[in-house]
Amino acid sequence: MLSPDEHVAEGVCDLSEETALYQRDPWSEDEMRVRDVMNTTVVVIGEKASLREAAALMLSNSVSGLPVIDGQGKIVGVISESDIIRRREGLLAHWLEVETFLGRNQAESDDDIEDPEYLNCVVEDAMTRNPVSVGPDTPVREAARLMVAHKINRLPVVDKAQIVGIVTRGDIMRAFTTRTS
Repeated sequence: MLSPDEHVAEGVCDLSEETALYQRDPWSEDEMRVRDVMNTTVVVIGEKASLREAAALMLSNSVSGLPVIDGQGKIVGVISESDIIRRREGLLAHWLEVETFLGRNQAESDDDIEDPEYLNCVVEDAMTRNPVSVGPDTPVREAARLMVAHKINRLPVVDKAQIVGIVTRGDIMRAFTTRTS
């Protein structure tokens, strides 16, 4: 065990600093709200879109999931990379298709890529319905608790039945590190 006076290698915490970090709650005073950390530029997809369109939208926007909206703009679900991959039966036996789907192939053009039929399914058939969501005034620690409890990576932020933002685990981690440093 290191003494508080010893130098430590980069990336290793002095135990006295680590203990102090765990003793304070970064949200206890002036509690941070979801509106303070959410992303208001939200990429959404319609429930009647194809999984191919959802996958392309995720890839082009570097996101791993999308809120799904109906014709009135009301959130009806969430579609994630995992939902799309799960939709494909026998995925492990078809690893090449997965690599193609994820854009990791070396094909010269779209014509060189096999067209997996499951990507033509409709988003509403693969999405997670009735997603867990939060409001903009929800405390960040409650959003973090919900993510852990439901084993999810993102929470749509909803106000008056309309999506106004999205908060991810990364957003919460950034908020935590900003408040504790």
